[in-house]
Amino acid sequence: MRTCTKCGAQFPDDELFCPVCKQEVQLVPDFITIESRYQEEQLKKEEQERIRREEREREEEKMRRRNARKRSIIISCVLTALVVIGVIAGILIFRAHRKAQSYEYQYALAEELYGEGRYDAALEAVNAALGFQPKDFNARLMLARIYINKNANGKATTVLTELTNEFPKEKEPWELLFSVYETQGNTAAIQKLLDTCPFEDLVAQYAAYRPSAPVFKPAEGEYDEFIEVSITAETEGTIHYTIDGREPGADSPTYTGPIKLDEEKSVTVKAMLISKVGVQSDTVSAKYTIKLKEPPAPVITPKSGSYTRRVDEEGNAISGTFAGPDDSDYMITVEVPEGYTCFYSFDKRPTENSTRYTGPVEMRTGEHVFYAVLKGENGKLGKVASATYLYTETTPTPTPTPVPYYYYYPSDTQYSEEVPQETDADPEPTEAPSDAGEPPAGTDTDPSGGDTQNTSDDGGSSAQSTDNSSQSTDGSSSGQSAGDGGSQTNNAGASSSSSNAAHTASGSSS
Repeated sequence: MRTCTKCGAQFPDDELFCPVCKQEVQLVPDFITIESRYQEEQLKKEEQERIRREEREREEEKMRRRNARKRSIIISCVLTALVVIGVIAGILIFRAHRKAQSYEYQYALAEELYGEGRYDAALEAVNAALGFQPKDFNARLMLARIYINKNANGKATTVLTELTNEFPKEKEPWELLFSVYETQGNTAAIQKLLDTCPFEDLVAQYAAYRPSAPVFKPAEGEYDEFIEVSITAETEGTIHYTIDGREPGADSPTYTGPIKLDEEKSVTVKAMLISKVGVQSDTVSAKYTIKLKEPPAPVITPKSGSYTRRVDEEGNAISGTFAGPDDSDYMITVEVPEGYTCFYSFDKRPTENSTRYTGPVEMRTGEHVFYAVLKGENGKLGKVASATYLYTETTPTPTPTPVPYYYYYPSDTQYSEEVPQETDADPEPTEAPSDAGEPPAGTDTDPSGGDTQNTSDDGGSSAQSTDNSSQSTDGSSSGQSAGDGGSQTNNAGASSSSSNAAHTASGSSS
């Protein structure tokens, strides 16, 4: 098999021409050059381009045929639709013409025109609808709405009043009628309408046009304590009141909080309310009488009387010396019941500005009147109680300073000092000891401690000296046993010995 060098077709070896492109078969191959190879590639590209172009042309032809079929289908559908629309339009026009002569059409037209704000046209349409059904509720309500928007409130009121009478359970006519009266400021008409309106929410909404009278709390009457009177009202507004008997008005005090009644007297409170729309309620009044409960008279202890108490030089009480049952009776006490306050004073009636009683009060020296009074929680003072006291304080007579006294001993001229013990009677001198003996003959005793000279001889002097020494010793022992203190007695004995020695020397010299 040979291959055509021009178109690439294969054919038998014995063929001299290519059966496809009719190119003569080259029996001897040409010398292949770069140029021949380039030409060969160009031929291939041109052939491929030709093939693609033929394919595109075939596709475009198919597309043209397909589009032509679509156009014909669309045209057919459009023509069919136009025919159908024409038929429908004719039917609708026919029906509309017939409907224009009905209630439904005219009422719907009135609603449409009313929504667009074309009230004159809407009025014509709704009147046309009423021509078909004169008693229709919806058409008449629409007519009232149109009148309201055209500021024909008188005509609207007539229509709405008829509707409320004929259809009392329909709420909208009542709402529109209240609104019209409110716009007109017709308070009397609104109050009259409230009497017949069956809808509680509307009655509450327009309650300001018929405000309820205020209510007092607590109720009027007589009270034994200070109270605060509150005034309330169901209707929203401003409450005005008086407590001087005059009728309240818009210029009377405005109620802002409880009214305090803190005096013992009768007060008549009058009040009225002005609602937020300026309508005044009925005036009400309540009379309150404040008569406080009087506290009891306090109990004062001890009772009136004379009282004496012994005190020392510094003013401190001496226990067990008070004239009352016990040492505390000179303190005045007051029984203060729970819930009461006590005030007291001396020699004048107490007030709530007097001293407050917090515990026992000491009596004052001399004669004084003690007053006390109780104050209740309501602030009222009770009856004054009193007690008169004659109170004295005495100081015991001071004990005199003890005076020393002397013991005399007959054996010599010595003496000792001793302080007597305190007794109720004058002290007696203590007797000399029984073993002291009588003083020797010829010897005089002197209270100053000296003695008379002895004129005996030397032997006698010597003997007397010996006796005196012995007596001095006895005297010293005796003084020590009789005195209160050992040191004082010893000193006395020593003094006595010195005196005896002097007497002995004197006797010797003579």
